[in-house]
Amino acid sequence: MTEFIDINVSTGLTRWRCITKDCKAKMYTENNAIVHNYCEYLIHNHKPYVRTIGEIKEASQFTTTDIKRLRKNIYEARRKVLPANPKNIQEVHEYLGAMDLKTKQEPYEVFECFVDNFMANRPIDDLVSKYSDYLVDNYLTENCDYPPTLWASASSSLRRTTNNCESFHANFNKKSPSINTLVNVLINQVQTEVYIKLRSIHLPNVAQDRRVRDRQNRNEQFITQYKNGCIDRYEFVKEISYNYMHWRKR
Repeated sequence: MTEFIDINVSTGLTRWRCITKDCKAKMYTENNAIVHNYCEYLIHNHKPYVRTIGEIKEASQFTTTDIKRLRKNIYEARRKVLPANPKNIQEVHEYLGAMDLKTKQEPYEVFECFVDNFMANRPIDDLVSKYSDYLVDNYLTENCDYPPTLWASASSSLRRTTNNCESFHANFNKKSPSINTLVNVLINQVQTEVYIKLRSIHLPNVAQDRRVRDRQNRNEQFITQYKNGCIDRYEFVKEISYNYMHWRKR
């Protein structure tokens, strides 16, 4: 797509150029006929702006100024619908922090806890709402891509079960590995690691760091208190979350 530049009074030619700023393609017209076309294929080989084409159906009815105004109005309208920034950072931080450790519940309790406890205390903010919807669609329902039966467990471990997919993909060092790289990693790294874990599954996994053992013991106490009815479900999640986040900061 081109835009008008100027008219040469002496020759009567109209000069046009590509609307892409980095493109140097130009052409000259006279009486709606192209006289000179300075447009090399390699220079002008780029896709036109999809939004510009969508803004105007018949380019002959619009001027360059009209197109720029339309574009400006569209961008301003899009800015207005973007979600606002959180109004209370501390409230959002507490909500997200407590939500981080729903993994310590039994799978059948995860969605119940989210609806009854977290949604009832959710801050009124568009970003938090979008994050909550994302969790429901991908992690919390039975028919989602990553249901609670795959990652939720009432365990005292401080490890994050939702990192398994990321840690598996990290072996390839790229988003889209070749088939040779994929087979090589699966045979020489992943398969070997799985064999080692299967053969050592009967061995007790004792943490060497005393601080880690102390926090695991606290998690076990919280799980026992929750099962015995000493603390409610929401209090249990908050206690576990605080214990885990305090350990992670160290």
